[in-house]
Amino acid sequence: MPMPSIFHPTDLSQASEVAFVHALKLTLGLQGKLTVFHVTDNVDSVGWGDLPGVRNTLERWGLIPAGSERDVVATLGIDIRKTIGNSDDPVASSTRYLEDHPTDMVVLATRANQGRMSWFGGSVSKPLARQSGAVISLFLPHGVDGFVDRQTGDTNLKKVLIPAATSPHPRLAINAVARLAEMLDLTDLEVTLLYIGADASAAPAVDLPEVGQWSWEVIEDDGNKGDIITAFANENEIDLVSMTTEGPNGFLDALRGTTTERVMRGVSCPLLAVAAGAR
Repeated sequence: MPMPSIFHPTDLSQASEVAFVHALKLTLGLQGKLTVFHVTDNVDSVGWGDLPGVRNTLERWGLIPAGSERDVVATLGIDIRKTIGNSDDPVASSTRYLEDHPTDMVVLATRANQGRMSWFGGSVSKPLARQSGAVISLFLPHGVDGFVDRQTGDTNLKKVLIPAATSPHPRLAINAVARLAEMLDLTDLEVTLLYIGADASAAPAVDLPEVGQWSWEVIEDDGNKGDIITAFANENEIDLVSMTTEGPNGFLDALRGTTTERVMRGVSCPLLAVAAGAR
C-alpha cells in the first residue's frame, strides 16, 4: 500500500511556518510522506535552504540527534520531499502538481500573501482547496498558532467542535477527528457536536466513538449558521473545528459557498474540512 501523503504549499512566510509544523507533526503520526511545495517566478532567487528545515525542526523536537544526516529522517518512518515550482501562478502550479501526485491531505495557511516572495497576491487557500481534489484540508488561519508547538512539537489539542447537519452527515468529520486523536495519541479529547436549526427533532442521528469525551449539543436557532458556529468556537476556546463539506447547495459547502468561508475567516483556531466524497 502507498504511504499516506500530505501536501504543504508554502510561501515561506511565518503563517506558512505554522502550517508546516502541523504538516510535519501529522506526517509523523501517519507514518507517511510529506511534500513541501514552493512556487516562484524567479527560481534563481530561492534555494533549498530557504524551504522549511525538516531536520532542524526534528532536532529541535528531540526526535533526531543534532547534526543528523539527511537519511536519518527516514528512520522515523516518514518520507520528505521538497519541490520548487517555476511559475507566476501558485494555484495553477500546485493544482498541476497534485494532478500528477494525488494526496490525502492538504495543510496550508489561509492567508498566504505575507511572505517575502509575495507570489500569492491573495489567499491561495480557497481556490487551491477547490481544485486540489484532496479528501481532507487543514487550514491554519493567519495569526493562529494552532495545536502544535513550533519549539517542542508537543500537541495541545483538547477541545474540538464538529458542526452537524442532516446533509452532509457529520459522520466523516467525526471519523476524521477520531483518526486525528489516534494519530496524535490524544486520550483526553473533548469533542462537541453542534446542530443548529429551528427544529431540534431534525438533528441527525450520530454514533459517538469511544475516544475521549464526546458530547452532543443542539441549538434551536435558525440564524446565520456560520456566525453561530464561529461565536460558539471562539466563546468556548475551541482548538479545532472539523466540518464535513459539500457542494454550493449544501449546509457545509467545501469552500465553494459561504458557510465554511465565513467560519474560516472568523474562528481563532485551525479548521479541518472533510470532503463529502471521502471514504
